[in-house]
Amino acid sequence: MSIKSKPSSKIFILKMIFSVAGMVHTFVFLLTFLFTFYSANKIEAVNYFNEFGNEPVRVTTLTGRRQELDLLRIVNNELQLRPVNGSKFGMVIIPLAEIDQFKLRYKYPLEYSKIKQLVDSEKSAEALQFLRPVAYPLIKFMVVPNENLNIHEIVKTFFKALVLSDEIVEANTAISRLSLGELDSEFLDIAIILADKMINADMGIDALGVISQFPFTDETAHLFPKLMEFAGRLRLQENYIEARFLYQRIQAVENTPIRNKAILWSVYCSVLLDELVAAKAFLEILPKFSREESEFSLFQLIQSRILLKEGNISQALVEVSQGVVFSSINYTWAPELRYLIAQCYEDTGKIKVAKDVYNEIALFFPNSSWTDKSKSQIELINQSLSASPEKKEEEYFDPVLKKFEKDKKIKNITNKLMNEEN
Repeated sequence: MSIKSKPSSKIFILKMIFSVAGMVHTFVFLLTFLFTFYSANKIEAVNYFNEFGNEPVRVTTLTGRRQELDLLRIVNNELQLRPVNGSKFGMVIIPLAEIDQFKLRYKYPLEYSKIKQLVDSEKSAEALQFLRPVAYPLIKFMVVPNENLNIHEIVKTFFKALVLSDEIVEANTAISRLSLGELDSEFLDIAIILADKMINADMGIDALGVISQFPFTDETAHLFPKLMEFAGRLRLQENYIEARFLYQRIQAVENTPIRNKAILWSVYCSVLLDELVAAKAFLEILPKFSREESEFSLFQLIQSRILLKEGNISQALVEVSQGVVFSSINYTWAPELRYLIAQCYEDTGKIKVAKDVYNEIALFFPNSSWTDKSKSQIELINQSLSASPEKKEEEYFDPVLKKFEKDKKIKNITNKLMNEEN
């Protein structure tokens, strides 16, 4: 099932609510993002763009009479060139709007083939020493299409070498000078790797700066699952404004299989940002998901989050329990569903069952951040019980745990079969 746009006054008003509710958050986010992105680029630019970037680039004209020229700069959307052997015309000016009428050839260094082999074999650090003084002067001319100026290949190799060598800040600076939407898809593939490394290095906002340059269109929709993964990692780091920004970019492209989840996660972020009025209104106009659809349990998760924030614990337990029963442990939000159930039980004094569910999370999802949170909650419960000996773990069992027990048996059987095969 997919969400289709239906023009109505209710949707228009809802969009206005979301816009106003998120205005302050978005404004602060954009200011922080722009300052961070600009500052990082400025520091790195002093080292390399100032050192190499202003060097002229020697090219040969292939249009009309062949002539060697030096590419100097781009000013006011005009390419400025200087004849190598002097000319009565002095400077040659080519408006970028007319560049398709010209063809300029850049002669690659003789060593380039060897350098590219080093990069392709992941020996990029050695290649960078050669590529920096060659590539930095070229970057400012990347707005010229490759068919009119054949420099894209060497800049791509340089960009790849930076990323593979984990020169993350420098790569971030270099990519900020490029228009990814106008380059071939291999640049996007390298940028994806860069963003992944940036998120791993706790540079989530900078990674979003890279991703925000992506063209979000039908042509790039094959990249959306990876971008959804990035948004999820930002969300788990509690960078909800940044994550929502990315989800909204993805959901703006209609008729993609991943759009429903992008919309739901965008609403989820609004809930965690305490924008409950807008979030509830948006949930009301979403289509009803069947229990067989993965979106159903995600919808239940969001619904229960809202109810918990409103203090309606009993109803939150009902909603999240349905989410667990009709979900798979393979869903990325499966640990959080169980964590919310445990919280509901804990908040209503059902300590034993809460601990059981927290332990289930550790069993099924050992590498999840929700396991760490579950272990912390168990420690807090044990400390509370130790501090107040009169407190007892209430004996309680709920039908929801039958789902856990069934899953646990399946997991134990699977592990046994795998051990026998080994």
